[in-house]
Amino acid sequence: MSGALLRLAEAARRLDATPSPAERDHLLVRCCCFFFGTFLYKGNEFTFSANIIFLPDLWAEGAVRRMIDAVLAPVPLDQPQEAILHKCFSDIALLQRDPSARKHVAVGARKLFELETLLNDRALTIRAEHRQLQEVYDAVRDRFLACDFIDGVQKINHAMKAIMEHEFTVMFQDFYKHEKGRRRRPTTLQEFDEIVRDPTWTEVRAILDEVDNSQKAASRSLTRAASIRSSNA
Repeated sequence: MSGALLRLAEAARRLDATPSPAERDHLLVRCCCFFFGTFLYKGNEFTFSANIIFLPDLWAEGAVRRMIDAVLAPVPLDQPQEAILHKCFSDIALLQRDPSARKHVAVGARKLFELETLLNDRALTIRAEHRQLQEVYDAVRDRFLACDFIDGVQKINHAMKAIMEHEFTVMFQDFYKHEKGRRRRPTTLQEFDEIVRDPTWTEVRAILDEVDNSQKAASRSLTRAASIRSSNA
């Protein structure tokens, strides 16, 4: 989702730079519509399948969820419109995974170029699903040009990147604090005892030390055996 948000923010920034009419239409179709739709689809799928990001801090979980909602809010969709957009980008995701599935999808676009072609094709003979998608796009396209969308999505992208940088640093701080391969087990770990209580960290650490010593002894034994075999060869 962060990738879709980044591309959406970049498209919004370019729209804010007063592009030519042709470039504006290009940005609306290929960038804002594509990445907004991708963002909407991934948000729905994530809510359905997990509804939690597993960040170290619960406050960050809530903040990210609210930011996702804030990105979508300036482009209001009723339930039928959201269903059509979700179906479109569900099909796109399916085709990106398996191009041979084209006969099983209603919206046969896999790339940005194909989506742009589909949205610009105003022939009378296109499929009903294509017409519905065009109607949704026509209804909301001007919202991508509104200042609250352009400014908001850039601010939210800036804040989300900062939160994710903080959270992933916290999540992997042990990696950042020590050289690779030199992980020293802490002697005391108060938060461990506060959470687990029984066994204590001291007791667990003693067991881990026994495991380490046993493995080291086995390794030394194998090394000696290999050395003896080599000298006798």
